Amino acid sequence: MVKTVRKPNARQKKAMELFMYYLERQTKNGIAPPSMGKIMREAGWSDTTSKQPAVLTNTEVWKEFLSEIDDTQIVKKWKEWALEDDPSLRGHALKAGENIMKLKDRYPTQKTQNSHIHADLKDIYD
Repeated sequence: MVKTVRKPNARQKKAMELFMYYLERQTKNGIAPPSMGKIMREAGWSDTTSKQPAVLTNTEVWKEFLSEIDDTQIVKKWKEWALEDDPSLRGHALKAGENIMKLKDRYPTQKTQNSHIHADLKDIYD
């Protein structure tokens, strides 16, 4: 069976771009990203809809977007960030990685499915 991949509509695409922008900004500058609701408002959703981020985050398009972000690459980046010379950047960068793993439902709920990731992260924090 061939899986049909839906293309994001304009608001979904804008939300994806904003999501990645804010994660990158958090990594580089330590500026906490806004909530998904604020990202949705900025992307063009109404105030009412943006109060229910699941309207976006539970869609197949959003799940496909997150699935394209490779967990292994996130963990490798996390290790780089953990070894960052500037301690003020280290904490913010690690938080950014944690945020994306939470959105991908990989932190901390699916530990058995992703035990290799958690083992790598344990090495960082030990």
